[in-house]
Amino acid sequence: GYTEHMVVAQDKEAAAFFASKGMRHEWIHERDFGISGRHNFSNFRQEVCGSYDSKFSVEKQLQNYRRSLFGSRWTYVLRQLEQGTHVLLTDVDNVFVRFQDLSELEQSPFDSYHAYAGTVPSFPKKVFQEIGFTICGGMSWLRASPGVIEITRTLVEKCGCMSTLHCHCSCDDQVVFNNIMLVHEPYKIIWDQNVSVPASEEEMRWEGMTGTCSKTGHRVKIWDRHTAFRREFDPNACPDKDKNWIAMPIFKNMNKAKVWKKWREVCGTTTTSVDKNNQTAS
Repeated sequence: GYTEHMVVAQDKEAAAFFASKGMRHEWIHERDFGISGRHNFSNFRQEVCGSYDSKFSVEKQLQNYRRSLFGSRWTYVLRQLEQGTHVLLTDVDNVFVRFQDLSELEQSPFDSYHAYAGTVPSFPKKVFQEIGFTICGGMSWLRASPGVIEITRTLVEKCGCMSTLHCHCSCDDQVVFNNIMLVHEPYKIIWDQNVSVPASEEEMRWEGMTGTCSKTGHRVKIWDRHTAFRREFDPNACPDKDKNWIAMPIFKNMNKAKVWKKWREVCGTTTTSVDKNNQTAS
């Protein structure tokens, strides 16, 4: 019955499964390659990209395939933005703990919202060492505005993914995105707040940040850490439950299917905060 969520299929088997469950879904590729044709995505890599992939070790081939997923999702996002659709992009293992009316984001002065990527240090480390924080590649709200579309297109081009069917469509999107947004001209964000590199979690910033894109002039916001919480799981370190919207807990050696249950058991009912001095973060 939902009309705004979309599950995007990367391969023929996934599309067939979603269809069998009556799920609202789309094919990620720009043409019907693998749904009605004789190829699925895996065979596409083998049959069309075999000579390209053979240049790499098996380990590198697997990495290229994973990174093709990272890059091609932004190709899909770019198509949606160019069609005038605002996009909430989330990794599948992010936990939404309460309802948030997205019209509040649409009516705000910001064209994009992002989440901090982690604590101290966060990935990519070279960016963290330069400015003191990084942003998550898998949790953003993006307005279909000219500035956001331009940055997204730049990311897709750098990933080699202007077509998801290109054999070289492969990148670590978080590395590319952080360098575009936080480090390199011409898009480097000019922040309204002072930035510094924290030596420990006790020194890191909990409040959100706001800034302006150098080239396009559009406004950008990073959610505060209570609203969008990403951290290695600690039962004694939960965000303020009254403010938390998105939880991105990092559980070592835990099946991701169990993350939601564990999070609800421990942090869904507690007022314990990792930052009692910053309860007014916004």
